[in-house]
Amino acid sequence: MSVRFVAILGLIAVLATSACAAASSSPTASEERGRAAPAAAPAPAGAPAAPRPQAASGAAASQAADQAQQNLPSLDRMIIRTVTMTLAVGNVQEAFHKVEQIVGEQSGYLSGSQIRQDGDRMTATMTLRVPADQATYQATLDRLRGIAERVVDEQAQAQDVTEEYVDLDARLRTLRASEESLLALLGRATRVEDILQIQRELTNVRSQIEQIQGRKQALERRADLATINVTLREVGAFARPGWSPGATFEEAVRALGAALRGLAGFAIWLLVFSPIWGGFLLLGWGLIWLFMRLVRRTSRGRGPVRPGTPATPPPAAATPAA
Repeated sequence: MSVRFVAILGLIAVLATSACAAASSSPTASEERGRAAPAAAPAPAGAPAAPRPQAASGAAASQAADQAQQNLPSLDRMIIRTVTMTLAVGNVQEAFHKVEQIVGEQSGYLSGSQIRQDGDRMTATMTLRVPADQATYQATLDRLRGIAERVVDEQAQAQDVTEEYVDLDARLRTLRASEESLLALLGRATRVEDILQIQRELTNVRSQIEQIQGRKQALERRADLATINVTLREVGAFARPGWSPGATFEEAVRALGAALRGLAGFAIWLLVFSPIWGGFLLLGWGLIWLFMRLVRRTSRGRGPVRPGTPATPPPAAATPAA
């Protein structure tokens, strides 16, 4: 038989087995009514009729349903917390070490850090991972605010990934059931092409299982540990000083130095490229000199000519006497 036919038969068998198990495990309505309300003995003649037990059984069933609903485990929400803070501190290096100490005491760790120099000021950027339980999370934020002279900016984000996690869990159970069915089919297959086809499907299913498991673990880690991005900057970086002669003088001196450096750089470039622009300059000067010399020669050959005076013919040669 073909692989598809075998697969269809296996799926049908699995569904039929599960349906039979559900049917056998769940009693019918008549059986429930029979157990809830046993048959009463016939009342003797002349005795008052006993009340019907339908109302009592309905109340008991409602009470049992409420009790079962209360016994259901509550689903914990999976929240990924991310906080971004900008703190103004007096000394960036000291605040950096304090933050390291705080995250260590809160059972967290420093996942990334960077310290850079912005002009004459220092800035530090840190990424902290701390337990996301409410007590530890709030205590860490409070202690971070305590080391700052001023909290310049603070932003908090909470991403609910519960639905994604539940969906991944459902897909994982379905894929594992498919894996078991494929393994059962593989044990019953006899033809080589059927075995190869089942093995390919089994490899595909197992690959999907590994991907979903990895995604679930990533969500669990991100939900268990909150991320806090902290930027430490000196208080002076956020100050707005007024006008002062000394600061203006320093700024003018810095501008003059920058201008002199630019002129010196321009002179160095001119010196380096002097063979190129010097050759073109000499060639142009030579062409101009030749042109002016030709003009002077032409003007000397013609002589000066006054405007409005007819040109006199050259004197005729003297004839010898007879």
